[in-house]
Amino acid sequence: MSGKKAKNIQKTVQELESPVVDFTVDPNKFEKDPHQERPKGRAWLNSRRDMPEDQLFEFAEYRAQDAERTGYSNYSYWRSVWANFLKRKSAVTMSVIFLLLFAFTFIGSAIGKYQWDMAPVQSNSFIEAYKSVDPSPEGYAKAKLSTLYAENPAAAIDQAKAIPEKVRTYRLLDKRFDESPEGYAKVVLADEYAKDRAAAIAKAEQIPENTRVEELAGRSMWSRVIGNFYWNNEYWFGTTGNGKDYWAQVWHATRQSILLAVLVSAAQILLGVIIGLIWGYVRKLDRFFTELYNLIDNIPTIIYLTLIALMVGKTLWTIGVALVLFGWLATARNVRNLVFMYRDREYNLASRCLGTSLPRVLFRNIFPYLISVIILRLALAIPSTIAYETTLTYLGLMDITEPSLGNLLRDARDVFMNYPYMLVFPAIIVSIITITFYLVGNAFSDASDPRNHV
Repeated sequence: MSGKKAKNIQKTVQELESPVVDFTVDPNKFEKDPHQERPKGRAWLNSRRDMPEDQLFEFAEYRAQDAERTGYSNYSYWRSVWANFLKRKSAVTMSVIFLLLFAFTFIGSAIGKYQWDMAPVQSNSFIEAYKSVDPSPEGYAKAKLSTLYAENPAAAIDQAKAIPEKVRTYRLLDKRFDESPEGYAKVVLADEYAKDRAAAIAKAEQIPENTRVEELAGRSMWSRVIGNFYWNNEYWFGTTGNGKDYWAQVWHATRQSILLAVLVSAAQILLGVIIGLIWGYVRKLDRFFTELYNLIDNIPTIIYLTLIALMVGKTLWTIGVALVLFGWLATARNVRNLVFMYRDREYNLASRCLGTSLPRVLFRNIFPYLISVIILRLALAIPSTIAYETTLTYLGLMDITEPSLGNLLRDARDVFMNYPYMLVFPAIIVSIITITFYLVGNAFSDASDPRNHV
């Protein structure tokens, strides 16, 4: 070995033997009182051989509960489900919107000026008066254009045709109804008209005639007798064909449809899960349920519902039970396929060998693995039930005494071109409900899958 190489090795050994930490005793930092409290983070490496035992060690206490807790995982299934669900911002946003919508079905009914079932008139004399007038062009010409009608009936009728039917009706019922600028100023701008007549009339002239007609009609006592009327200060969503407040009708219908959909969907899922568990686990019943499924599924559900409505009745309870009886198929099929996967797992074989009862094996061993599928099916069943209710009501196969979204959409089909608001409001609500449960169902189904809890 050369001298230069030996010298380098000796230098390296010396560097390795040199202490990295200086343990030189500093008498000024040495604490002789073992009971004196010392701040954390301060190095007590001065003279270890002279330090008392209380300074050298800190004894750890034994707690049986803490010792056992170290053997368990900090994992929580539902906490992980909730954390994964909150990551889906669109689903969370639509959930908040839906909850606010459902809460407002109670608030909207409370703050409205009228109840959903309030009759448009309180006196039969109003109805008799309404029936006594003839708002047709000829009837209006005879009553209001009598002089012109006596000279030239055709010209009088043509002049009457140029006036909207609602305006003709109001004029025949209420002599005070006058949509001219001065007539509008007298009623709507009464305070301004009293102070400055010319200024009030000039202001009224700037308002379109249709707007003046609608506002005057809303203030008329006959507005709830004649029928549909656009939204105004009195009727926030307008009125229905029989003059009832559409605001109260919409919110009451929304609440009724949501409650009906939730109850029917929950019953469908419950029946489907029970049948699916038995169908997938009990081998002897597999053929029976398969044939039953094929028998019912080969015919569209709407045909079954139509036959039941025509043969049994169109009541709410009849159609609700029918929806449950024919709505369990998809859920039962999905549950059956999953039970096939988990039926012969080792823990289920061990449970059967130990004599565990069938209900306990189904609901304790297999059911927890089906939660994500059940949640998804429930979320999709709710808008589907609302769609069925809307379709059946629209087709006249379901008679509901109280308003529902289906009733409102059915009533709006005949007057949509003249009164589009009657279709817009319930259609928006149905869209919100459908989109919400679609997004929430998929998001919650993914969040419920333990494979996503990483």
